Amino acid sequence: MNTINETSMIKSPTTPTLPAHRLRELLDRPKPKLEEWQDEAGRIVSLLAVQFPLETDEAEALLIVALVGLASSSGVKEAKKKSLKLTRWSKTPPLPLQTLPHLDEQRAALLALAKVKFIWAITYIEQGLASNDLVPELLPELLRWARSAEPDWSKFVVGIYAQSVEGGGESVRLMATLKGGAKLIRVTGAIPTVKVAEDMGTLVRAIVRSSSRFVKDEKTQNSVLLAGYSIFEQAWKEMPALLLQPVMVNVLTQLSGEFKELKKNPPGSVESASLATLSLVVDSVRRYGASATEQWRQLLPMWMAAYPDFQKQMKVWAVVEPALAGLLTNAAPVSEATEQSYSAESAFATLLPAWDAFVADLPDPSRASSISLMLNRAAATVHVEREGMVGEVVDYDPLSHHLVNLGEAAPVKVKVLRAGVAARRADGSMRSLVKTLVTSV
Repeated sequence: MNTINETSMIKSPTTPTLPAHRLRELLDRPKPKLEEWQDEAGRIVSLLAVQFPLETDEAEALLIVALVGLASSSGVKEAKKKSLKLTRWSKTPPLPLQTLPHLDEQRAALLALAKVKFIWAITYIEQGLASNDLVPELLPELLRWARSAEPDWSKFVVGIYAQSVEGGGESVRLMATLKGGAKLIRVTGAIPTVKVAEDMGTLVRAIVRSSSRFVKDEKTQNSVLLAGYSIFEQAWKEMPALLLQPVMVNVLTQLSGEFKELKKNPPGSVESASLATLSLVVDSVRRYGASATEQWRQLLPMWMAAYPDFQKQMKVWAVVEPALAGLLTNAAPVSEATEQSYSAESAFATLLPAWDAFVADLPDPSRASSISLMLNRAAATVHVEREGMVGEVVDYDPLSHHLVNLGEAAPVKVKVLRAGVAARRADGSMRSLVKTLVTSV
């Protein structure tokens, strides 16, 4: 290989070489600031650009694509101007990337091919992912190409990524496949939470199964499981509702079980997921009372299996949020007293707004104040109370407010026009019986 002198003209080798080979020699010792280097490299790039559409040797054609890409990234000005037309492969794919002898050439060819949309792209990518001849370093970039080539998020996660994880082979290849996985599986588009949970569950279970292949290599097994946790964490942080999906809780339990087998503690992100789960549960129980309590009670055993000290955390939270205490007791059938309480709530939900409207039309509302006081006390005996004071400005809550300015964007602050009616349950939750009438401010 020739040595390039920075201060003299680059001499052609005594034995002529093919243009592609000569460009390879120049790129091995890039000197983009040297005018002579730029001139020779530029001339060869131009020659190869003309040769490319006429080249009958598929291996040579793929090499040209790779070298022109490398020339551009190495600072060859002429290469930055050239855009090879890859339409020769519009219907049939090029030779495999591993046909090229050098890693940088394979990467450059991959980057060039990934910029175009061809019908064979997914099949070509899957063959590359399954080939043990392709160096592991290229697997993350091949998966990024797959993500851009497959517009269907679910098909990518289940059909390509999970399959690639299961067929990951040796530890180096598997870890390369998992590298950057959390970013690859970011949800794009409108996908139901339950569908996201199912597909994410499939992927994480594939990771757990793959980790079992390395039971004699604790370090690798631990790294694979941590990659699974990273993917799980990225998913729930972008879509917190996943924490309430049984499928996701189930796969987290599997991950935790594998860590127990290794006699290691789960990463700190598990505690964050536990706290986030509790915050979601507390909010729903406060808003919807017994119905939410009974719904989440069914998931409680799964949460306790997935999160260390989950029950202990619940008891701590229950001191601050009494609504949560209902989850710590056994479910009980609705009693006759409870049914009577619901009937009383319904009656006052009708009576209080009607009385307020009647009083508002009186010439002197103060003359009815004693009756209003008695009515309020009667409502309080069944824990029914007005919600909001006429004239006050509060934060907008669409679950308890009825906005008169329909059609407008949701406001930040609203002014109360008419008080609502709410029931305060024994578990501390508030159930809105009649929404507060508000207007945006």
